[in-house]
Amino acid sequence: MVDWSWWVTLRDPRDIWVKHPTLILNELAFYVVALLSLKHAVRNGGRWKYLWVATIIHGVTTEAVSYLLPDVDSFWHAQSSVMFLGKEKK
Repeated sequence: MVDWSWWVTLRDPRDIWVKHPTLILNELAFYVVALLSLKHAVRNGGRWKYLWVATIIHGVTTEAVSYLLPDVDSFWHAQSSVMFLGKEKK
C-alpha cells in the first residue's frame, strides 16, 4: 500500500480558522485568484493555457528540488489546508 501522506495532505480548515484566521482567508483568496487566472487562460486560449500550466509545473518543481537538496531546504512553510510534497511531521 502506498502512503500518499508525503505527497498530499489535507488539514481541517476549521482548525486553521481557530488558530490563524488570516491564513485561511489568504489561502481562499489565492484559490479564487488562481481559478480566475485559469478561467482567463482557458477563455483566451493559445499560449496562455500553456503559460498557466508551466507556472504550476515550475512552482511544484522548485518546491520539490528545495526539499530534496539539503543546502536549499532552509525554510519553513505554514501548514495550510492543502499541503503538497512533504508535510511537516509532528
